[in-house]
Amino acid sequence: MEFTKMHGAGNDFIIIHDEVSKDYSHLASVLCRRHFSIGADGLMVVDKKSSGGVDMRYYNSDGSIGEMCGNGARCLAMYAYNNSLVDSDEFYLYTLSGKVHSKIINSSKVRIAMGKPVYNSHFENYFFNDKIDVSDREFIGSYILMGVPHLTIELDELDKNTLLKYGPLLEHHKFFNRGTNVNFVKVLNVNEIEIDTWERGAGNTLACGTGALASVFSLFKTGRVSSEVEVHAPGGLLKVYIDKNEDVVLEGGATTVFEGIFKEDFYD
Repeated sequence: MEFTKMHGAGNDFIIIHDEVSKDYSHLASVLCRRHFSIGADGLMVVDKKSSGGVDMRYYNSDGSIGEMCGNGARCLAMYAYNNSLVDSDEFYLYTLSGKVHSKIINSSKVRIAMGKPVYNSHFENYFFNDKIDVSDREFIGSYILMGVPHLTIELDELDKNTLLKYGPLLEHHKFFNRGTNVNFVKVLNVNEIEIDTWERGAGNTLACGTGALASVFSLFKTGRVSSEVEVHAPGGLLKVYIDKNEDVVLEGGATTVFEGIFKEDFYD
């Protein structure tokens, strides 16, 4: 089976065209293993739709299904455009969290419009600037749905040990019935933040697109940043825009790393 390896700000993915029926959850857990396989944060399966857009299915590196992935969506949009699965540089990606508008800016940059984050619901207790206790520490954070659930915690300084210790504990905290992604952020000024993310089902990644959107939106709602913010992730720069209707847009690079073929018996 042919595959393409891509990354957006260091957040890397294996992309395959949905030509055969496979257990994609198992395939993701096999192919995403670093050092022993291709290695990636996730696997994406793309299929052309008759409406002109493409279907996007995302699987975390542990094989769990992800409803949405921001950097993955940008990479998949570039893949679809480069492989002539779409006829225009503007089209929709159809994900498990809804359709996402994508725009190819140039040969290395993609913009996606995610719509409005969810922070009011009868089925989930979303919040801004509230306390959450875990292990031996209390954090102040904000929790919203940005296609997938995200907890954002502002710190004075980002520290990898803090992320590695508390990220997995917060991901599986009893408060979050579906688990959550965890973003630790440092505000540099009203137009810039630093971020490091512990992703649900993938662990610490070099960048997280929905995490960048969720963090900027949470900080915007609490008066910490403006509506246009540069997000400095360990793997690179992302840009987030929020319009007057609270629709959010993510912009950043989408790079093809290499292409190849993996043997079927390796999968089995």
